[in-house]
Amino acid sequence: QKLADSLQADQVGCLRAATYWQDVKVSRGGAAGSPVTIRSYPGERARLVGRLWIARGANWVTISNLDLDGVNSSNLPSPTVNSSDVTFEDNDVTNNHKAICFALGSSTYGYAARTVIKNNRIHDCGVLPAENHDHGIYVSYSTDVKISENVIYDNADRGIQLYPDAQRTQITRNIIDGNGEGVLFSGASGLASSDTVVENNVITTTTIRHNVESYYPSGNPIGQNNVARRNCVYGGARDDGDGGIGTQTGFTATDNIIANPRFVDRAAKDFRLRSDSPCLELFVVPDPDPEPQPEPEPDPEPEPDPEPEPDPEPEPKPEPEQGGAPFENLVFSARARGTGTGMTGIQKAGGVALAAAAAGADGLIIEVHTNPDQALSDGPQSLYPEQFEKLMRDIEALAQVLGKEVAKTPERLRRITAINPDRLPGRRKNWIVSFQGEKGAFSQKALNRYFPDGSETQPLTSFRDVFNSVLAGKSDYGIVPIENTLTGSIHQNYDLLLQYPDVKIAGEKTIRIIHNLIVNPGTKLPDIKRVYSHPQGLSQCALFLDKHPDWERIPFYGTAGSVSFARWLIKRVSTRAGIR
Repeated sequence: QKLADSLQADQVGCLRAATYWQDVKVSRGGAAGSPVTIRSYPGERARLVGRLWIARGANWVTISNLDLDGVNSSNLPSPTVNSSDVTFEDNDVTNNHKAICFALGSSTYGYAARTVIKNNRIHDCGVLPAENHDHGIYVSYSTDVKISENVIYDNADRGIQLYPDAQRTQITRNIIDGNGEGVLFSGASGLASSDTVVENNVITTTTIRHNVESYYPSGNPIGQNNVARRNCVYGGARDDGDGGIGTQTGFTATDNIIANPRFVDRAAKDFRLRSDSPCLELFVVPDPDPEPQPEPEPDPEPEPDPEPEPDPEPEPKPEPEQGGAPFENLVFSARARGTGTGMTGIQKAGGVALAAAAAGADGLIIEVHTNPDQALSDGPQSLYPEQFEKLMRDIEALAQVLGKEVAKTPERLRRITAINPDRLPGRRKNWIVSFQGEKGAFSQKALNRYFPDGSETQPLTSFRDVFNSVLAGKSDYGIVPIENTLTGSIHQNYDLLLQYPDVKIAGEKTIRIIHNLIVNPGTKLPDIKRVYSHPQGLSQCALFLDKHPDWERIPFYGTAGSVSFARWLIKRVSTRAGIR
């Protein structure tokens, strides 16, 4: 409570890893763009046991990266929100079946406006046996609430209830499984929840009633403009082949898929969708295209130069044997990092490059080494500079036969990837530096070496979050991987550099990556059934993993995070491992 009372606009209060037994009332908030934030200390996880109440007037508050156990002596809902512009993100929320969890708004204590509930796990809320009153998220008296990318499961009654006066709620990209009911549109006392969008969710396996349903008392107004569309619905107490969608009173259901979502491991509460899930195309929504940048003002027209003497006509090129489009963006990246031995690079890498070009590849990355003692990768996958020059001549000749041409790196990409000579404006300690992953990630290792005098690290969930953090000024610098000598470029980060033209490269740091297979003590290789890691980790260890074809390879958002997750799973099932 003392921490919450001390914070002002744009301040962050961090809780060290511990369990705090206390009811907390947040009475003072921040301002637009400068919220009050309460979170776990970076790299740690704090647990709060007690009621958390964001009271009327405490606007612009963010609660993140906490374990929130809402058990309290009065069995009141927790977290409770009676203010505006409050965000809950990356939390684990429960009360071990004691009461309602989230309660948004009250006609007495204050409406909730523009609440954001994102990327939380909300589970085991409400008394059992169910009494029809206790829900995971109770959207009561509210406007413009956004509920997205959460996992909402095993709650006594509704996963999400909209009752009686929830207006313009958006419920998107959530997993809502194993609740008494899934989503309920409702109203009472002359009020009706309206203008709700329930879209791109997986809503499955209710235990009492429907996956999607409504309830309006006799004589009460009926909700308007409520839609449930493009969701994946399946199973439960009242799925009669319709996906468990109830009578469409006060809402319309369109374009929903009725199919088993094929979770990775529902019993272990791993609700990620398998690659063969029929729900994947609805649930995974691509990021929106970046906003178009304004066209720059044209430079003034220069004075025309005198007409040059025309060059002699070039010799005509031979006609290609078969047609084809130009080699667009055929980029050859030559990074000097040592050389390999054994089978020559020109035999292996060069042969593969020519074969790829002949097969129609639009781009190639060739690694060039000059010092074998400093090589990060070994063997014939790299070329000497003179070998690279020969390969270039061969590819240019092949391009003519194919009716294509070797294009130079576009000027924009060359400018972006060039190192900024103004790297850091004065070395100082305690830069705030963000990275993707958890404490112990390889990106954190790189930033610790780049900032040897110390920095405050800020772990984030995705590469895009790192770019947004730098752009918003929440961190001074961000560090992301660009290239790996075994698996090539990290294309997503090249794309983000193009999408965020105001974010520039300030420097680089090369580190050696050594992976380990992390298991529970006493686990032997034959015991392992599943391996979790970042897709790059799985790719870089492919030769080792190929020796164990029975192991299921499961992508995870980070290498360090995969170990934490596997550790959590190991407490339940001892056949998991993580690559770090």
